[in-house]
Amino acid sequence: ALQCEEVLNIEPSPGMGAEFESLAQEAGISNARLVPASLAEAQSPRGDIAFTADVTYFVRDINTFVRQLEAAASRRVIITIWSEPPPNRRAKLFQLVYGEEQEALPGQGQLLPVLWDMGILPDVQVLPEPPWWENQRPQTREEAVKLVLEDRVVKPEDRERARPLIESHFDELFAPSEAGFVPQWRSDMRELLITWETGI
Repeated sequence: ALQCEEVLNIEPSPGMGAEFESLAQEAGISNARLVPASLAEAQSPRGDIAFTADVTYFVRDINTFVRQLEAAASRRVIITIWSEPPPNRRAKLFQLVYGEEQEALPGQGQLLPVLWDMGILPDVQVLPEPPWWENQRPQTREEAVKLVLEDRVVKPEDRERARPLIESHFDELFAPSEAGFVPQWRSDMRELLITWETGI
């Protein structure tokens, strides 16, 4: 943020907005401003670059959202998403605990064809770092079971019922390694940077 004139964070969530303002103040960033609205509600925001991260999974009208990003950017649009939508990575756990398939969110396999159909041919870069929040390697079986039970996929009221299910399927869910137990329901995942010039 300190490398540019101003950053506008268009954020409709009060919780996310409060966190943004707190972190900006803590870091001494004075040129970042919160706009508490959705992109559709904001008063014609305009900048050189429009950037969004981990949002498109949840957008129903993706065509309109992309056009709004383009309208806000005089030079470039940048979208970052993960190669697999993070909520989808809990599908195996959801199936095990609740006995039904989890509704899948759209990811890069759905976003890119939409962009192509809109006449947008973006540059796509696969970034090297794996998701930082998945680095944990439980050292004991009990810690591994706890990792699953405390995941947001398991509702707090269902944890007691879910424990024997996790324990009986432990060898399917985890593989031992020198670093600890490795979750097997997570495939390799990388962050994608999708970008194009707007030319406006």
